[in-house]
Amino acid sequence: MTPAPSIRRTLAFWLAAGLSAALVAAAILTYLRARDEANLLFDLHLRQTAASLTGLPVAGASPGGGFGDEGLVVQIWDPTGVRRYRSLPAEADESRMPGRSMPGFATIDTPSGPYRVFSLVAAGQLVQVGQPVAVRNELAAKLAASTVLPLAIIAPLIGIVVWFALHRGLAPLARVAAAVRKRAPGQLAPLTATGWPREVMPLVEALKALLLTRPVLHADETPVAMLKPGNGKTHRASLWSYATTQYDALRGVVYDFAETRGGRHAQVFLGA
Repeated sequence: MTPAPSIRRTLAFWLAAGLSAALVAAAILTYLRARDEANLLFDLHLRQTAASLTGLPVAGASPGGGFGDEGLVVQIWDPTGVRRYRSLPAEADESRMPGRSMPGFATIDTPSGPYRVFSLVAAGQLVQVGQPVAVRNELAAKLAASTVLPLAIIAPLIGIVVWFALHRGLAPLARVAAAVRKRAPGQLAPLTATGWPREVMPLVEALKALLLTRPVLHADETPVAMLKPGNGKTHRASLWSYATTQYDALRGVVYDFAETRGGRHAQVFLGA
């Protein structure tokens, strides 16, 4: 027999799936936006570096490499087009350095990979500051990953909140089921509806409404002893049952407890 579906498991699955999808989408969008903003900052850094070098005396090549871990390469040409300075050592492979470009931003392909460069003209000299695109992408990825890290940290906390919300939200339904399981066979007093989840009540009313659509119903009243609260005595109450006939395709029965055996209880139930 196919097991009955679990509301808790279904809700947990779809909530977890929805929140996971939302977190992944947020992480991707945050990563891409942070990477783009990092590249804008790197472009600004190229511009500021080039502006800071204008008017400085230049001579040959520096004995060191690029500027730190950022891989910046600086080159300066005089008005005649002769390169007067480069930040890489003289023995560096000439073909792997970006060539001269027009003022402004540009991306130049080299055998060692593309460079992002910024050039400006000052005092007749062309100052160019470049950075390997691979280095930029690596730095941008690290910065972007650091912005996504909080989402990864908060994901387990969201899972705990979802579990707690499910536990609290389904607690009233669990109380109803527990109350039914604890009842003795001879205990016929109605369950109090106080604290019942609102979603359970339409089910009860729907079962009653479905039964009332049948053309013929059998009604029966069974007397039961009911303890009178406060005085320790019992009085006669009634358990009304309304059932479809044996010829009806729908088989069902609804029980309605009443503290008295007055006929008005049947009239109220049947809407007469």
